[in-house]
Amino acid sequence: MEDGDVAVLRCLHTQLRLLAAAMTVDAAAPEVTTMLAGLADTAAAASEMLAVAEPGTLDVLGRAFAYARARRLDETASELVLAHGRLSLLLRGS
Repeated sequence: MEDGDVAVLRCLHTQLRLLAAAMTVDAAAPEVTTMLAGLADTAAAASEMLAVAEPGTLDVLGRAFAYARARRLDETASELVLAHGRLSLLLRGS
């Protein structure tokens, strides 16, 4: 992966960590909705890289966003934690 690719993945990794923590405090807070929108933008920017390097993370993120739309916030948070862990492993190898 190129440096720019790693930077996008690190940004996604940080957003996942912060959003999962925010959801633990108050999953229904308006800030969480804003953070989810930002995460969706970053995930879209990282989607080509993830499709090659870690396609399972795209699946997990897709489920997280689907749960968020359905207001199933506990499941959303669980999927975000899972995506964070998968990205952690990927970034450790880069």
